[in-house]
Amino acid sequence: MRSHGTTKLVLTLGLLGATIAAFLGALSATAFSEPVLTDTAPSMLDAARVRDPIRLRTAAALVATVGAVAAMDPESRDRLTESVLDQPAFIAGFAGVLESVYDHIFAGETGPIVVDPAAVRSATEAALAEVAPDATAAVPPESLPLVAVDTASIPRLDGWDRTARVGAIVLAVTSFVAIGFGVARADKRLRAVGRVGRWCVVVGLCGLGLFWLIPTFVTPFLGGWIEVGGIALSGSSALLVPGLAAVAVGMSFMYLANRFTKLQREHALSTVPRAPSRRLTDADRRTA
Repeated sequence: MRSHGTTKLVLTLGLLGATIAAFLGALSATAFSEPVLTDTAPSMLDAARVRDPIRLRTAAALVATVGAVAAMDPESRDRLTESVLDQPAFIAGFAGVLESVYDHIFAGETGPIVVDPAAVRSATEAALAEVAPDATAAVPPESLPLVAVDTASIPRLDGWDRTARVGAIVLAVTSFVAIGFGVARADKRLRAVGRVGRWCVVVGLCGLGLFWLIPTFVTPFLGGWIEVGGIALSGSSALLVPGLAAVAVGMSFMYLANRFTKLQREHALSTVPRAPSRRLTDADRRTA
């Protein structure tokens, strides 16, 4: 009985550790991953909490460096600025900004952050061709608008990305060993396998909810930094396929465990000796 209780406890601790490892791994694959974070540049730039200050700084930079923009009326200037922010060149430059922001958060960088001036110039020329074609030639060849990003509000989480990554790996290895031990030593292995399958389904669904469903359909309506955090957590839906895979694997484990349990039960019933039965004959009826 004590051995059974210990095995069950080891399996429980393994599943708990695997849950924490899955969460840390999900963070490492989304918000704590520089390549994934830079891929969210279009979505980040569409978030009002990010777009509004970038739009104001871009408009000020264009007025200061491009005379044709300074001569525009406010309405035309606003349309031009919006068009600049939508240009692929500017979005590519903003992806570089996200790389610098990542370095400020996790690597302790302290320097200024600016959108690549060459990218801003290219975006400005493309936007002028759309909004004010006659002013395209008025852009000075040497003009490189400087769009700076406020770094004072950037949080400092030096080394947290490495800690989460290493913690996820260590916990995952330890937990999988514990789960394997718990399943191998369980009195009812198929029931233990089914339990692991249920865990996969729950973790997969929770991951889909936290890292895809809520950031995609809920946080955009909340706005502000909540929306920005949701975009970082979603990581351009980086965990959609892994989450669905975890649910599918878990359901497969549950189905196989239930199926083999049923087969074992049917086999056990078929091997139970039955009491002999005899047919009532005419002689038996007369004797009775």
